[in-house]
Amino acid sequence: MTNYDLRRDRDLLNYMIDRQIAELEAARSAMLFRLEGVIVPKARPRSTRTGHVYTQGSYSDWKSMATKAFEEIKTLYPGYTYPLQQCNAFYVLDGKYSRQGDGDNIAGSINDALVDSSGKKQEKDLAKRRGLAEHEEPGILKGDNLNCIPSQTIALNYHKNRPPSLLVCLY
Repeated sequence: MTNYDLRRDRDLLNYMIDRQIAELEAARSAMLFRLEGVIVPKARPRSTRTGHVYTQGSYSDWKSMATKAFEEIKTLYPGYTYPLQQCNAFYVLDGKYSRQGDGDNIAGSINDALVDSSGKKQEKDLAKRRGLAEHEEPGILKGDNLNCIPSQTIALNYHKNRPPSLLVCLY
């Protein structure tokens, strides 16, 4: 049986809360971008009996639209080198959103679109299959793992009379 130390856990919790507050203060001077519409949560890949793996059409369509929209971040914030090697992310779902969504799948959708935000993923895949060199502009983020996004927050600002949108804050 382990010796549970509540004081140590409280100290860790307080440290992490103070750190989160300091990081969110840094977000005040961050890169901001708003994407109108409802986010389609990241879907689990499906497979056919023949072994073909695919994602649901609604997710693929949303991701394609979002990757193109996120390209505007580069023009709004030209002083950065893309893809960003590391940044924190704060996502605010604003307006009339279904409150039944799975938060980690929603964040996964956003992260995937930011990583693939050159909007040319199909061209890259085709070039790879044909053995051609990749001549693709980098996305906004290098990756969506903990090295690239060490801190990520997603919040719901529900309002029944406002159309849904997403506020992306990278800091």
